[in-house]
Amino acid sequence: GVDVHTLVKYAALSADISAEEAIDLVLHNTYPDKDNLWRGYKRLKFVPFNPVDKYTMAVIQDEQTGQVFRLLKGAPQVVLKRAHNFAEIHEPVEKKIIDYANRGYRALGFGMAEGPGSTDAPGTRWEFLGLLPLFDPPR
Repeated sequence: GVDVHTLVKYAALSADISAEEAIDLVLHNTYPDKDNLWRGYKRLKFVPFNPVDKYTMAVIQDEQTGQVFRLLKGAPQVVLKRAHNFAEIHEPVEKKIIDYANRGYRALGFGMAEGPGSTDAPGTRWEFLGLLPLFDPPR
């Protein structure tokens, strides 16, 4: 994983606020420097959420370095399963997901991979960045 500040930044970069989805608006607006977030970054592609895959993917370019990377956001188990080190990290991550749920929070998982392409492009190595809890009160 990464530190909280970095995770919140990548979460904000993964958000598509043009569709005004509540979760994306929260992720974007939580980043302390949201007004300057896109200075130096360019979104090349956005794959919206669908109920089958249970994730969104943003392809982002760092305009200073030219580096292109993909950010995956979605159901934590779905993002976690793509992690290159799934075997080593899945138990503590799954415990944290349950811990959040027991306290009334739903977790979102975040992952990152270098390069453009689809989620399953050859050579893709997903890094699990972490979890962010969202308060999800019973209805």
